[in-house]
Amino acid sequence: MKRLDWKKWLKGNAWYTAGILCGIIVLILGLTIVTQDHGSYGNYYTFGADFYTEVQNAAAKAASNIYHVYQLIAKSTGYLLISIGLTDICIFGSKLKAADGSKEVAEEKNI
Repeated sequence: MKRLDWKKWLKGNAWYTAGILCGIIVLILGLTIVTQDHGSYGNYYTFGADFYTEVQNAAAKAASNIYHVYQLIAKSTGYLLISIGLTDICIFGSKLKAADGSKEVAEEKNI
């Protein structure tokens, strides 16, 4: 059986391998963004004066709304990066060429 020439294989598949590595990095980045905790809710308090209570609760509601918008953006970005990374891995993985002397090449030559 012929010995595999890995240097020749890597030279022919260098860009595809780099594409797969970039896909893995983007996938890890997306998973990191999705699993992180991003901020917290605003707290509601009651004071003796109604004005201060209303101002505090309005500010807490605004903070909670900003928190929800940020969560939506962070999760959407994370899932988008995950899908881009997986697509990248699949596209570049399908373009890899089999190494000379491998089982796939030997089967193709027998056909």
